[in-house]
Amino acid sequence: WGADHHGYVPRVRASLEALGYDPKALEVLILQLVHLKRGGETVSMGKRAGKFVTVRELIDEVGVDAARFFFLTRRADASLDFDLELAKKHSLENPVYHVQYVHARIQSIFRKLSEEDGWKGLFRREEFSEAPRYRIGMGSEAREIRVNPAALAALTMPEELALIRKTHEFFRVVEGAAAPREPHRLTSFLVELASAYHSYYTMGNRDRDLRVVSDDAERSEARVLLSAAVQVVVRRGLGLLGVGAPERM
Repeated sequence: WGADHHGYVPRVRASLEALGYDPKALEVLILQLVHLKRGGETVSMGKRAGKFVTVRELIDEVGVDAARFFFLTRRADASLDFDLELAKKHSLENPVYHVQYVHARIQSIFRKLSEEDGWKGLFRREEFSEAPRYRIGMGSEAREIRVNPAALAALTMPEELALIRKTHEFFRVVEGAAAPREPHRLTSFLVELASAYHSYYTMGNRDRDLRVVSDDAERSEARVLLSAAVQVVVRRGLGLLGVGAPERM
């Protein structure tokens, strides 16, 4: 319900109790107002004047993914400034693009490995021969590989260890977001994870040895596995929010 209707909550609960129902069974989320911003200015709206923007019009302008993600970046009881121009940007400034691009960026790693037969040089060592199989990637770039957990020992950089710790927070974050009806916890987590991976990935632009796939096979295997784990977490997180996880951007 809108914040201006909060006074009706105790009245409705009292009515339920009078009718013999448990008033605690009624859960009401109080929602604050959304302020649309365009060009730095608040979009003027008024029901009496018949001047307003519908959700359908908003989705038509910014897309369903951006609309959903932006609405879920704030607590229900906190007001939201919805920046229409920001929601349409194809840049890392846009939080939904920021997160979706991580998924597409990691998929591009798998795509390049497929196009250049790069998989042939990875996960072929003897210690992988009896390891369990896992499927990583999506679509035509997906591969079933044998994963030996010992391969992750090659991940020693602080940035890599931080990403491992961050991915392990996923289930705790989901549980913490679901119980109190606070999906903004998940959007915040995904933005933080995306920022950490983008920073890690771009380190390879300055030093070839820091690229996900380099001349060091053991490090490459570990970094591919780490990237695959990040991609899975991002895809599942976006899925829970009803937001798409594109393979290309």
